[in-house]
Amino acid sequence: MGELRGYGAILTASALFGASATVGWALMRQLGMHPLAALVLVQAVATLPFLPRAVRTAPRREDWKLFLLWGLNGAAVAPFLWFAGVPLTTATEAALLANLEALFTVVFAYAFLRERVPRRGYVGIAALLVGAVAVTTEFDFVTFGFTEHLLGNTLLILSAMAFGVDNNVSRVVITRYDRRGIPFYKLWLGLAILIPLSLALSLPFPVDGKTLPLILFLAFGGVTGVMWFFYIAFQEIGAMRAGALISTSALFGVAVAFAAFGDPPSAAQLGGGLLMVLGTFLTSAWTPRIRKNRQG
Repeated sequence: MGELRGYGAILTASALFGASATVGWALMRQLGMHPLAALVLVQAVATLPFLPRAVRTAPRREDWKLFLLWGLNGAAVAPFLWFAGVPLTTATEAALLANLEALFTVVFAYAFLRERVPRRGYVGIAALLVGAVAVTTEFDFVTFGFTEHLLGNTLLILSAMAFGVDNNVSRVVITRYDRRGIPFYKLWLGLAILIPLSLALSLPFPVDGKTLPLILFLAFGGVTGVMWFFYIAFQEIGAMRAGALISTSALFGVAVAFAAFGDPPSAAQLGGGLLMVLGTFLTSAWTPRIRKNRQG
């Protein structure tokens, strides 16, 4: 039952994360909300479900450096790069590039947590990198049409790198604290940077009948929901399996983008996205294996 709960949780997180690219694109590109203003509103609302448990779970003094890294990187730098990058590209490309988060999670786990990937994992890393090039450039090195979205895609790649760090820090934190409350402090550490910055820039916060549903979805689905279910999966099936299956968010994201905007990926992007999913599975500690019965 624990494994079933874990797999259900990570697939739910993947669906929410994949849909967030389309919802975020609509909020910031179609409705014109500034990325920083959107991020502040979304994260402030996302803290509310964690509040009841947070009052009983306070960070310990010896962990303050860990929490500073967790909050400033995972709740300020990483999401800001994502919110800034999404409106500068397409919803489809944003969803596909989310696969790189798994690559950076593995790389940082290898470097700092001394985790190792199986030998096939190096093939997986190569597949992830080739897939990322396909999604970002479509291998168009003649007309260089991909430069139209180059800045947005670069910000999303940097965001995936920062989220890779965040995933590894999260794995450490949730083994020491109640996952149902401790993200409250992470989010408010990020907001302590983001709110003064948004006020200094005199950004408008247009909340109306059009923007409010999208803000609520990103808050309760894209932030609270993703963290809630992702952390359940960490505990039930392990970080490497969860990290592999979160790559399915790209498939959910492409489906939602196509349903909402009729925005299909090109053949190169679709192939690159599938290659990245395959690469993520190869990089993880768990992949499906086929056993062959041998007759003596």
